[in-house]
Amino acid sequence: MEPSPRNHTYWSFIDRVGENLADQNDIPVNVDATLLAMSLNRAAVAITHDFESKVHRPAGSSWAAYRVLFALWHSGATSASSLANITGMTRAAVSNISKPLEAKGLIAKAKDPEDGRGTLVELTPAGTNFVSSIFAQQNQLETVWAEKLTPVERTMLVELLRKLSAEV
Repeated sequence: MEPSPRNHTYWSFIDRVGENLADQNDIPVNVDATLLAMSLNRAAVAITHDFESKVHRPAGSSWAAYRVLFALWHSGATSASSLANITGMTRAAVSNISKPLEAKGLIAKAKDPEDGRGTLVELTPAGTNFVSSIFAQQNQLETVWAEKLTPVERTMLVELLRKLSAEV
């Protein structure tokens, strides 16, 4: 028996969307594209919520702040525009996130010696300690998510996502 609209799971809803869109004869519809976009968004929202609620909020931080700290941890001192590119955020978002991180003593800003107008952002020792301790928790949760797939599926998914976002 098909679930009523009140009792849909997300995936039964996706199936219904696919069926409904396939029945659209008056407008051209790429059903696969819609289902792919909805499914990617759902997965991103689910994993982000899990990380945020189980790791970052309990640590007094956020997923967005972690992304900035993690990027600095692996790139070293870098510009705000580079951080925006690495993290997939806007420069404004990086700036807004950087202010409380700087106030907490986790990052420091300095003039870019190669570009007098630019600013470099880098982790402080406290920031390095914080991000490395959070990473341990983050990676445990990442492992739970990753283990839902086989090693081959994980590699394939990373390559497919790289292909999808290559022009972004």
